[in-house]
Amino acid sequence: MEAKSETNKQISSFLFILWAGGAALLSYSLVYALRKPFTAATFDGMDFFGMDYKVATTIMQIFGYLISKFFAIKIVSELKREDRLKFMVYSVALAELALVFFGLLPQPFNVFALFFNGLALGCMWGVIFSFIEGRKVTDILASLLGVSMAVSSGMAKSMGLFVVNTFGVTEFWMPALIGGLAFPLLILMGWSLNKLPQPTDEDRALRSERVTLNGEQRRQLFKSYMPLLIMLFFANLFITILRDIKEDFLVNIIDVSTISSWLFAQVDGMVTLIILGIFAMMSLINSNYRVLQVLLAMVIGGAGTISYLAFNYDALQLPTLYWLFLQSLSLYIVYLSFQTLFFERFIACFKIKGNVGFFIATIDFIGYTGTVCVLLFKEFCSPDINWMEFYNQFSGWVGIVCSIAFIGSAIYLMQRYKLEKQLRKEEKNKKEIQIMENIVELQKIIQENEFFQWLIVTIISAIVFSATNLFFVSNILKIEITRGKKIKIIILEVISRVSTAIIIPVPYYRALTIIVSIVILRKIVKASIEKCIVAESINAISFICAEVIFSKVGCMIFKDVETYQKGMSDPMYKFYLTSSIAILSLIHI
Repeated sequence: MEAKSETNKQISSFLFILWAGGAALLSYSLVYALRKPFTAATFDGMDFFGMDYKVATTIMQIFGYLISKFFAIKIVSELKREDRLKFMVYSVALAELALVFFGLLPQPFNVFALFFNGLALGCMWGVIFSFIEGRKVTDILASLLGVSMAVSSGMAKSMGLFVVNTFGVTEFWMPALIGGLAFPLLILMGWSLNKLPQPTDEDRALRSERVTLNGEQRRQLFKSYMPLLIMLFFANLFITILRDIKEDFLVNIIDVSTISSWLFAQVDGMVTLIILGIFAMMSLINSNYRVLQVLLAMVIGGAGTISYLAFNYDALQLPTLYWLFLQSLSLYIVYLSFQTLFFERFIACFKIKGNVGFFIATIDFIGYTGTVCVLLFKEFCSPDINWMEFYNQFSGWVGIVCSIAFIGSAIYLMQRYKLEKQLRKEEKNKKEIQIMENIVELQKIIQENEFFQWLIVTIISAIVFSATNLFFVSNILKIEITRGKKIKIIILEVISRVSTAIIIPVPYYRALTIIVSIVILRKIVKASIEKCIVAESINAISFICAEVIFSKVGCMIFKDVETYQKGMSDPMYKFYLTSSIAILSLIHI
């Protein structure tokens, strides 16, 4: 039976991964179809008020994207679950409308339309990720979402080239055509994500509960981990710049006239499978701290590889396909580690009250700010530089800078984790010591106060007598009483017995408890009053007989107890009497 239950649970998890992971992957892939197809165009011979037209379109879109990322720090951090789908619909509609105006407006004024396209799509990554974060399978889901970046960039370029070369669509209308096909599909995927169930208790235990963050909470979170976040944000600034230059100007960096239009998609497809496999294996590691260590080791290796390929470009003489594959693999391992798994596990490791969207939106805003600055510098300060030479020089130094930043981050993370682990251990020890001190103090109070001793024994006696009383009465009445009613009867009888024993002297309270028991039984069980009286009377006579016998024995054992009345005010005597009757009742049962 347990094996069958475990199998059903595994099937359920697998189906959930297909649903959530597939919807997330397709969602962001379709976002790329609205954002990136224009990068496949070269716009040869065109300019934007003296600036290269291709550079102008890229800067304008990224500038809109940059502003959107700035607002995403607040929007994504505070966006509630019920508002996510509505936000997606409005954003996607604005993005497609901007592409339509890019085709409609005359050149060069149509470039401004891409600003609104970028502005509409800047929050989409954080919104989509918020549907899948905080779950025990988030590593796999985030891997599927993350690799959409790797595969979708090349796919968008390939689709753009295919539409232009095969159907003769102009470079200005090609983005709107592809975006128009993606628009309804993206809305459908958003609806599917919105139907995902909330994280379970097990998810929250493993990955911490995800909550929205207001401005003050965001500031406090940044201050708490400032050294680590500054190093990571600084490194991601350069990684994002490098990624955007590679994505948007790859057709300028390498000669695309001799290769297939689908080469970008093929290379990104291979990279996707590798990264998906690596990131999916992280879900096998339960320790959040270990995953953070592995990720930092991977990004250090990836940054080092980028630098090595750049500084040894002439010596290696790699074919275009191999160079593109190694560049994409190294770059996306670094970039996607922070866009997907790192901050998800970081929140879980340090039990942070927050969400991944805040971190991702922040590093994206910083990164895209750098991208705009570098493109402007390249265009106005050094417009005639060779794209391949520029890319290799830049990527070589990016690899070195990022490696240093990641090594520093790894050292800080290890020290911070050890410190917090030690603090948690000390806090746990303090709590345990405090609990023991409270127990000792309570024992001391009870030992010094006879009333407390008597009250505890009275409560125990009331529970024992109420439970045995209920068993005997139900047997006499020959009726089935539900568990809920049994609990009600016992609770009410315990309250009545204890309160009666405190107020009324022995043995007069015995008569009153019998009357109260009859009333409780009559009200809850709904038996006839005659049956209740008979049942309680028989039971009471049995208990009184047992009490008389054991009390006589008790008077011989406890020398200070001369009478039953005096004995019932002695906690030890009362405990002896209760225990004796309870044992007799259990033997009878």
